[in-house]
Amino acid sequence: MKKISQILMLFITTVFTMVSCKKDEVSSTSIVGKWKMSGYIHNDIDVFGTGVGPCIIDNLITFSSTNVVEVDEGPTKCSASDPQISTGTYSITPNQTNLSITYDGSIENNDILTLNTTILKLKQLSNNDIVTYTRQP
Repeated sequence: MKKISQILMLFITTVFTMVSCKKDEVSSTSIVGKWKMSGYIHNDIDVFGTGVGPCIIDNLITFSSTNVVEVDEGPTKCSASDPQISTGTYSITPNQTNLSITYDGSIENNDILTLNTTILKLKQLSNNDIVTYTRQP
């Protein structure tokens, strides 16, 4: 379960150090829907596909209107024993500037840098990583 928790945290909020603290376009668009990782930045270096393996990149995360978050491991699992689908809960501040995800007793806090109809960009507060997700149909 710890591995799943780490994968969920990585998937939800990983991308490396942000140069600027300025927030990007935070809008009133809903986070509800399906999202897939499309970018990962660490120390100003794009490591998507190199530092982030296929078993993370192919995951699909779904935010429900009932504050449940679900991660589908996709076709490639990091460990064969990982469940195909893992669930947790999330909360988002009314002004849509912070996203907290709770899974397996751990809480991951993220600044929302961008949330619009196609892009969700998060800054992981635990390490300043930046992760970009693209909305899926």
